[in-house]
Amino acid sequence: MKAGTIVADDPEEAAQLAQTQAKYNTPDRVQKKLDDTFFQTNRIYPVYPELLGIKASWFAKRIWDNKQLIPQLFPEYLPESIVREADIMGYTEAIQSMHYPESMEDALRAQRRIAFDKLLGAQLSSQMQKRMYQEGGVFDTQPVDWDVVKSIVDALPFALTQAQKKCVKSIIENLHEPHAMLRLLQGDVGSGKTVVAAIAAYYVVKKFGAQVSFLAPLEVLAQQHYKTIAKLLLPLGIRVECIT
Repeated sequence: MKAGTIVADDPEEAAQLAQTQAKYNTPDRVQKKLDDTFFQTNRIYPVYPELLGIKASWFAKRIWDNKQLIPQLFPEYLPESIVREADIMGYTEAIQSMHYPESMEDALRAQRRIAFDKLLGAQLSSQMQKRMYQEGGVFDTQPVDWDVVKSIVDALPFALTQAQKKCVKSIIENLHEPHAMLRLLQGDVGSGKTVVAAIAAYYVVKKFGAQVSFLAPLEVLAQQHYKTIAKLLLPLGIRVECIT
């Protein structure tokens, strides 16, 4: 029997089989079959996680069929000078290489570009929130009253270290700037962070007639701060309470 021979007892059934076979083997259907598998061969092939029953191969094929739309949907949005200075891949090329890179080097560069964009977005968001926070409110820009600072420093049962004095000076000066203060006081356990904060709190109460809150993540820590701060400020006439 020759290849492609159709065997059927009924002549009509044989004719139907012949028509079906001829329809399936038309050149355009053969070409479509080749096109459907060509994007998987002789190249780096993406593997996607299966989500909601969508197979990875189906998703990969949809990306391949629509990759010509990437330049239109994902144009470069950073200035050329930043892209060049940061030595990063262009955004459009990165999106293409995230799915169908020409080499593993391109895939790694694309991942680096996407990571760069995420970090840049986080930094820009932080800066915008900082600006919004600092631009709100009205602040006292009068000269610092160092006599108020001196009154509490002289009342301390110990002398401040040079590092503590430097921190106190920076914080007090920040309180008189025309924008809200954003400051992190960092130091080892026992380095004197609490007394620096207590001096700043005392200054705010005496100079501005305001209230100050000390926040602690644990009740036991709140009680510890309360005892320390009360010991410093109660003798100076500052009311101190612990709320838990």
